[in-house]
Amino acid sequence: MFTDADHTKLDTVETNADITDATNVTAAGALMDSEVTNLAQVKAFDSSDYATAAQGTKADASLPKAGGAMTGAITTNSTFDGRDVAADGVTADAALPKSGGAMTGAITTNSTFDGVDIATRDGVLSTTTTTANAALPKSGGAMTGAITTNSTIDGRDVAADGVTADAALPKSGGAMTGAITTNSTFDGRDVAADGVTADAALPKSGGAMTGAITTNSTFDGVDVGTRDAVLTSTTTTANAALPKAGGEMNGALTIDVDNVAAGALRIEANQTNPNQDFYFAQEIYSTLSGSTALTSDREQGGIYMDINSTATGGDTSQEHRVYGAYLDVDSTGDADLVYGIYSNVTVTPTTGQTSTVFGGYFYAEDNGGAGSVSTVYGLQSIAFSDNATSDTNAMYAGYFKTANAADSGAIGTATTVYGEIEIVSGSADIYGTSKVFEAHYDNNATVAQTNTTYLYYGNYAGVRPTTAYGVYIEDPIPNVFIGSVRSGLGNTSVAGYGFNGDSNTGMYSPANHEVEFQNLDYRA
Repeated sequence: MFTDADHTKLDTVETNADITDATNVTAAGALMDSEVTNLAQVKAFDSSDYATAAQGTKADASLPKAGGAMTGAITTNSTFDGRDVAADGVTADAALPKSGGAMTGAITTNSTFDGVDIATRDGVLSTTTTTANAALPKSGGAMTGAITTNSTIDGRDVAADGVTADAALPKSGGAMTGAITTNSTFDGRDVAADGVTADAALPKSGGAMTGAITTNSTFDGVDVGTRDAVLTSTTTTANAALPKAGGEMNGALTIDVDNVAAGALRIEANQTNPNQDFYFAQEIYSTLSGSTALTSDREQGGIYMDINSTATGGDTSQEHRVYGAYLDVDSTGDADLVYGIYSNVTVTPTTGQTSTVFGGYFYAEDNGGAGSVSTVYGLQSIAFSDNATSDTNAMYAGYFKTANAADSGAIGTATTVYGEIEIVSGSADIYGTSKVFEAHYDNNATVAQTNTTYLYYGNYAGVRPTTAYGVYIEDPIPNVFIGSVRSGLGNTSVAGYGFNGDSNTGMYSPANHEVEFQNLDYRA
């Protein structure tokens, strides 16, 4: 039965209706083949070739094969260009680029930097304005962020070819599940060509170098190679230098300075323990040995000083004084013996003969010149008392003694004090009044000293020799005593006064045991 409803439906169908024409297809929300530019790809659609919303990361958020800038970190459980970066221990951002950078820790090495052994030379380098432990390049930059590339990874353009979005590394970063190889660079660095991987690089935090470091630039602004040439040209290098803490010199030391008030060498050595024996501020040990035949007289010893003065400018009230050696010893403690100079000379000849031994030898010479010399002393010795609080028991301006050991051999002659005025052959009449020995007692005070004083005093102690003289003048010359001459006690059997060669004609002691010669002045 054909109803009114069916009639109504037919009324709505257009004449010669075509359900596949463009108008009907578009109205239905579909696409005509002519509207699809990649119709073949659509007909060959494979869901594995495209990312879906369920797969998380779309292609526009992936890293293209042509490279680009990563916006996040990269992690992987495999390798980059065959290197397991995570296992290498030191990542690239913590390593020192070849272009240089700032180290954040110390560097140690068992080799050299630019051929220079820094550790050995540290003693010398420490005196320069830069030291080796700060010598790191400041040029270049540090890896502190993600890796970017303008090329491919393992030769594949990830964004453009068959790797789907869910298998691609997002720009925001992520964990790699496989190795990365490249025929180009990371941030301009050819990782494979660089040769040094992260595990073989020096971390910024410092570490131990296992090989030499060379550079065409500087360390902390210091050109180590250039500085090394300067250090090498010095007479001592760090391994041959004397530490400030002291040590032993194995070569000669020359100090050449001018106009230094404290002297070329000043030694300050304090001793605060008086119980330490044989302690001196300066010690010199020298051993003279060998058996080389001498071709002339040779002088060798412990200390040699050659002092030359050509200075002028002084006058009679502002004098310039020259000292070969100046000693100032001041003892305010309870020292038993105090010496300005102590000389102890001992000879023990094992062969040949030692002609003379001097405990001290002094020589003073007036060698002429345009000026004049007032007085020449071979030796001047003064004993002086400036003690207002206690007494001085004895004073000797000069004290001389000859002595021997109990088992000593024969001694030909002994003279404690010897004086001589020598007028050399060919001399003219140049001497005035001459005295081999002279004694003065000079009291410039107004008070006479209540004591007994002798210009010359002699005494025999112990057993006297077989022939003893108080005074013996060998030459037949007058002997002058302006004052009285008094002898000791005599007796009737021994001549108080005798004459050499005439034992029969003697003058015997008078009853009062005294013979005096009064006022016999031969100078008149």
